[in-house]
Parts: sequence; structure tokens; C-alpha cells
Amino acid sequence: MHAAQHFENDEPGYLDWIRNNPGGYVLNLNRPPTQRYLVLHKACCSDIRNQLARRGPAQFTGGKYAKLCASDAESIVTWVSEHVPGPLSFTSLCKRCRPDAPVGCAENIQQTFASAAHQALRDSTVDRRARLNKANPKPAVRYVMTRVFVRNPDVVAEVLHRAQGRCERCRNQAPFNSRSTGEPYLEVHHRIPLAKNGDDTVENAIALCPNCHRASHYG
Repeated sequence: MHAAQHFENDEPGYLDWIRNNPGGYVLNLNRPPTQRYLVLHKACCSDIRNQLARRGPAQFTGGKYAKLCASDAESIVTWVSEHVPGPLSFTSLCKRCRPDAPVGCAENIQQTFASAAHQALRDSTVDRRARLNKANPKPAVRYVMTRVFVRNPDVVAEVLHRAQGRCERCRNQAPFNSRSTGEPYLEVHHRIPLAKNGDDTVENAIALCPNCHRASHYG
């Protein structure tokens, strides 16, 4: 992973970068950067590389725009998390080039939502209902890309076999059978999360009922 490069008032530097890194990523952002405008592109996208005379001489990195460039999307996410306040997400993903980048953003939004919901619960009923009366019934949309771990199915199978239909924390029988398999429904949880460099092994995994699984994350 290489550090992202931020281009402001540097058309030659920016254009040189995208010519030399056609497989990279470009984040189009305002100056100063805010959550209100963060649009992710592939470096090969015509929207952020083809110059148009009507846009003037500094159309990509001048005026109100800047560009953040990196060979991998993880570097862009790291830069945004350090320089842009608010939940880590993008206002849009370019519909022309459709960037597909394995980076983790969703968890940050979920944590922000959970914190806001907790605060709303502590507010008075009057305040909550006043906000609800003014709220847009259609939720805002943010775009996130999620890092996915390709887990070993043998680990899951071995842990479920070891559990024999009982939660390995509360020791109760699984609350229901899976509709797809007909087997007792338990969820395999990593004691040390994969995102924190935990191993995908039987020794690092435990079979939990849904209640205990949620408690392990939020309890």
C-alpha cells in the first residue's frame, strides 16, 4: 500500500500521475475536502482525464476541485479517514467507470449510526418527535465498499460439528433450525476478529447463538 498523492493547482503533476497509473484510483473532492463531495473514479475514467477547452486550463486541480490519487483504494480510504471529518464513505461511485475496490468503510457508518441512535434514546420524547416531524422519510444514500475475507469453509464446518447444535457460550440449544440446511442455526464467530489480524482457524472460532453473537460485538 502506497501513500495517496493530493493534487491542488498542479495539472501537469496530476495528468502525469494518471498516465503512469492507469490501474489506480482517483478521488474527486472539493477544497477544502468535506463529506459533501467525495466521488471515486478509476484512473482510466474519461471523466477525470479528458481535458475540455471550455473548462479552462486548471479544470482538474484548480478552482474548487482537487484530486486524490493512489494505486490502491485502501490508501485513499486512509487519507480520507485522516483528513475528512465524518463517517468514512463516498458521496458517489462513478457510474461510468464503476470502481470496484476492496476497502472497509461500512463499519464506520454503522458505528456512527449506533452512537446517534444511543443519543436519540437519551433525548426526550418531545425532542425526538419534533425531529421526526421534520425528517425526510427517504433515507440519505452513502456509498461504501466493504473488505471481504474469504473464509475457510472447513473452519466453519468443524466448529459447528464441535458445537453439536449448542451455543458454545450460553450452552443453550440453537434457537431454531436453518431454513436452507435444516441444521441447528448457530453463527461462527472469531474470538480475535479477522479485521484485527485474527486467524481463520478452529482454535480462534466459536459457535454462538444469534443472541450471544450480538452480545460478543455490542454487549
